[in-house]
Amino acid sequence: MIITLSVGMAILFVVSIAMVVFVAKGKKAMDRRDSHYQAFADFSRSAETCDNFDDILRMTAELGNRLFGLIPTFFVQKAEGKFAGFEYSNSKAFELESKFHSFLRWIAQNDRIYWRRSKKQNWLGSMKVSAQELSSQYGSELLMPFSEGDKLLALMGWKGDVKSEHVPPMNSLKLRASAALAKIRLQEESENLTYLAQELDLAASVELAMIPQSLEGKNKHLSWQGFYQPVGRRGSDFWGVYPMSEGVTYLVMGDAVDKGLAGTMVSGLLKSCVRQLLKSKQCIGLDELLSILNRCLFKETSPALASCFVGIIDTHRNTFTYSGAGFPSPYLIRGGNGSIEALMSKGAYLGDGYNFISQVKEKTFGSGDALFVTTNGLASLRNRLGKPFGERRVISTLKEALAQPVLNIPDVFSKRLSRFRSSQKLKDDVALLALCRDNKEQA
Repeated sequence: MIITLSVGMAILFVVSIAMVVFVAKGKKAMDRRDSHYQAFADFSRSAETCDNFDDILRMTAELGNRLFGLIPTFFVQKAEGKFAGFEYSNSKAFELESKFHSFLRWIAQNDRIYWRRSKKQNWLGSMKVSAQELSSQYGSELLMPFSEGDKLLALMGWKGDVKSEHVPPMNSLKLRASAALAKIRLQEESENLTYLAQELDLAASVELAMIPQSLEGKNKHLSWQGFYQPVGRRGSDFWGVYPMSEGVTYLVMGDAVDKGLAGTMVSGLLKSCVRQLLKSKQCIGLDELLSILNRCLFKETSPALASCFVGIIDTHRNTFTYSGAGFPSPYLIRGGNGSIEALMSKGAYLGDGYNFISQVKEKTFGSGDALFVTTNGLASLRNRLGKPFGERRVISTLKEALAQPVLNIPDVFSKRLSRFRSSQKLKDDVALLALCRDNKEQA
């Protein structure tokens, strides 16, 4: 009886101690969360008075170090169209290798902290190697992106003894810093409103020339139908069909990387260049055409970037010659069996370097054959759940549309896109073009 009582008291004592420890740990965790909350609130208040990116990044670095003992290693900012890297300890600039540029654009859209030792890295997909190389090259355990929408404002690397419990509060810090940086960017843009207002009339006149006044057209050999929906009042997509000498027609479609007024001006420049180059009705090689357009955009300090697809339909030779610059693959539709073939044409963006290297390819293009060309706004369009329309859905919709005449393809896509995105706002312009060769024509 005494032994049983003693054992029971011992168990009760152990349970009591465990409960005390559990409560103590819980209180400590709550105190830590309260401390973090207060520190983040102070950070947001202080950020209200900042008017430049450097101060926000400095405050972020100091708070991350004070709360978690982490040390900033480097940060990257996008300035004048380029990603500029700086060592945090001495603000020494370094050239960020171009192989990391795609990762920076990607992480801006995904907007999550990368922790090198995390076991959950499936979300990185094909970018996993780039993330590992970037963090390793600059001695960082964490990569913290600061984004506004799908645009990268800055990225900061951290080193130190990172623990899993550090990631959630570091993400809270990231969100507050992103909001502060976005506000500064908005203030800077607001200061330019007066100047921009003076340019709006010019931009409006430029935009009128971006897309043909009529979205449909026809000549002796070809018929075409387009669809265009800009994000807002101004768009950055453009396309045109240019009949040349007998049996030869040029097709050009492009999309500026920058959006808004800047994108409109870039696309307007390219469309104007194309029109002038083809005005004489003298045929020009696609490699030469892309090279000239590239030099129109390239600047050593602040290049303007654009994707572009160019093609030549020759109904005498029954060929379609094409080339691209950072552009989504168009689709060739065979009139005989309705088969669909993606025309791989991706290359570097126009304006990304002074010397532009293009790959020119050729396909047969006979009576009844057709083309479907679209800017990247189609596949990247997302619904309210954040899911992209994607290339698979593009192909399935295209197959569905082929039950109707080819020139109805843009209308089928227009209705499908409306259902897919519902009330979700567009984030990128969408331009589509279906072009077919007369099935009754005798070549």
